[in-house]
Amino acid sequence: MSFWSKVRNSILAFTLGSTLFVLGKSFVVPTTKKVPVSSFTFPEKIPLPGWQLQDNDVPTDLLKGRSFQGRGYEYRQKDLNLAIAMHYVPYLHPNETLFRAYDSRLPSSNDPIAIMRHKPETGFYMIGIEEKQAYLRACINPRGPSAITYQQFIQNRYTDDLKFSRFLPVLLGHEPLRDYRCLWTHLSIPVNQGDSNSAYQVLEKAWGFWYDWWHNNFPKRNF
Repeated sequence: MSFWSKVRNSILAFTLGSTLFVLGKSFVVPTTKKVPVSSFTFPEKIPLPGWQLQDNDVPTDLLKGRSFQGRGYEYRQKDLNLAIAMHYVPYLHPNETLFRAYDSRLPSSNDPIAIMRHKPETGFYMIGIEEKQAYLRACINPRGPSAITYQQFIQNRYTDDLKFSRFLPVLLGHEPLRDYRCLWTHLSIPVNQGDSNSAYQVLEKAWGFWYDWWHNNFPKRNF
C-alpha cells in the first residue's frame, strides 16, 4: 500500500470515527439539557421595502405570556398599518409546545381555521383571520426554510443542520449538532369583511422581504 493510500485511509477513518462520536453524543445527552445561547437584542430598525417604520417598541404578547425576548414593530403604507411581532425562542421544548398550539390540524390548536401555505423561497407558514385582523405566522429557522408544524421544524434539523459543512464547528463544540432555535414571526393587518384574499397577498409580499432579512441576520450563538 502506498504512502498516500495510508494517509487517505487514516483521514477517512478519523472522519468516520469523529462523525459517529458526535452523532452518538447527540443521542446520549438528554434533549432537556439547555445549550448555552447568546442574549439577543432585537434591532431598532429593520428595512421593509414599500413600508415606513412608525414604531419599534410595540407591546407584544405573541407567546401568550411566556417570557422570551421579543419586540413589536409597526409599519405604514399609505393608509394601511402593518404590525409585526417577533419572539426569539432558543430551546426545543418551548418551541415544540408552540408548534402544537399553532398547528390547525390538532384539536388543541389556537388556530382552528388557519390555512397552511408554502412558497419555495421562504417555506411553510399559516395565514388566517383573528379579531378582524388578517395574520401570517411562521417560525424562521437558523437554517432551512420557515416552518409552522413541529414535523417541518424537525425535518429541517435533520436535512439542514446535519451537513458536512457544519462537521468541524460541531466537533469543536462551537455549534450544536441540531439547532432548535426559532424566531417566531406574526404579521397582521386590518381586514375588511370578505376581502381576506387581498389582505393575504399584502402579508405574503411583506413576509418575503421580512424572511429574507432575518434569514441573513439570524441571531448568533455565543458559546
